[in-house]
Amino acid sequence: MSPTIDDLRATLDQRGHDVDAGGVDVHARLSGVRHRVAAARRRRAAAVSTAAAVVLAGVLSVGVLTRGAPVDDGLVVAGQDVAEQVSLPLGEYAYQRSVDLDDMEDPNGVVRDRTVAEELLRRQVTLPRAGVDQAVALVASGLDGGTVTLRTLYGGPGLVRLTEDGTTPVASVGTGRTDLVLVLRDVPADAEVALVVYDRSDTRIDALYAPDGSAWFRDEVGGRTRLAGAFTPTEGRATASLTFTGALGSTLISDYCRSDVKGAYATVLVDGGLSSSGGCVGEAGDAFIGGVTFTSQDKVTEHTLEIRVTRGEDGPLLDASQVVAGVAGYAADPDDTVLSDGTRSGDDVDARIEVDGRAWVLEQVVELSGRDSLTADIDLTEEPDARYVDVTYARGRTTLKAVGSVSGRALSGRATHVASGGWMTGQMSGVLLQGERWQVTLARPQGALEEGGGALLVYAPVDE
Repeated sequence: MSPTIDDLRATLDQRGHDVDAGGVDVHARLSGVRHRVAAARRRRAAAVSTAAAVVLAGVLSVGVLTRGAPVDDGLVVAGQDVAEQVSLPLGEYAYQRSVDLDDMEDPNGVVRDRTVAEELLRRQVTLPRAGVDQAVALVASGLDGGTVTLRTLYGGPGLVRLTEDGTTPVASVGTGRTDLVLVLRDVPADAEVALVVYDRSDTRIDALYAPDGSAWFRDEVGGRTRLAGAFTPTEGRATASLTFTGALGSTLISDYCRSDVKGAYATVLVDGGLSSSGGCVGEAGDAFIGGVTFTSQDKVTEHTLEIRVTRGEDGPLLDASQVVAGVAGYAADPDDTVLSDGTRSGDDVDARIEVDGRAWVLEQVVELSGRDSLTADIDLTEEPDARYVDVTYARGRTTLKAVGSVSGRALSGRATHVASGGWMTGQMSGVLLQGERWQVTLARPQGALEEGGGALLVYAPVDE
């Protein structure tokens, strides 16, 4: 069976997840981040100098996000009609406010008038912590060949970019404090540029909710359908369990834990054996941020999932009132089309994913070959939209870098794929934006990547 995307996109929180087959006679593999919390986790990871790793993948992408059409022409920002309401996979969002470029600070913390054209200009704006998920978009008029890029203060090449007048798609940035930076290249002094902020407006979506309503497992995520789920109660012990019928090889097991108790530790058991464990560092909102899948387990039978939250790894169970935790099982996308050299969507790779609250579908596979390194050029100079690219290879240890013709070296990381299917990943990936050519290279130190070369799995945005 060819390597899966689930093998590639391992998500580690601040302390990481310890994956072990334990009492289950299979190898567990960390599965991919389909994260609306990607931006929030990037910020947190950068702040503590820890890689909240999303695979070696996510290496490439250019962002064209879900676009919202204006409800009417009564809302104009920076000379453009903007949507009063937009839809993302996470729910409905309503216009909250806009921030003009001239009202933003420069990175040194002062406000300066933009009276003359500058080749390169940076401005910063901070979104305070919010009670609901927030999303952002760029709006501009009069760019005249210039570009505007929006990125987080600590992460990657960017979230969205404008290469011509108009509005970008909308990107989710989570509920936490968000420091955003606008980078303007060759933008005329009289151009109008603004940041538009949306707040999530719908109160309920199709999902299984925690008793207090603060977290939920969606019924469907990135083509996966929830088979079953359970949250800890409001009273009693901090534990929850469920049963479902299915094959572990095609089921993604997702867990969630949030607690203010110092040292709160969540452990997920599959059929009584250890599946994964780690600290309770979840945020309020969407509980799905990836999960664990088991290889070579294709028999359909009944399985039991349990999540237990203790004080420390070996301490007593916490009281349920101190914790919001849950576990859910998701069935794989039924699509199972052979794409290239045995790489299939469905059980081998995901046909549909979510990144920063946006939906992406698998478009093509770019084969990589070479004795010393595996390199691919992706030309996005004329592309109006994004591409999100994951990396797959047979086994070994590798390092990765992505270099843009304008942005320069924007992404780098390392990963190890061992024979058992386990992964250790380095830096979290980001988004590579349109308007430039990108070169992505997998190095092959110490004889790694000896089997089967590798491939880039290219995802296109769903423009709804």
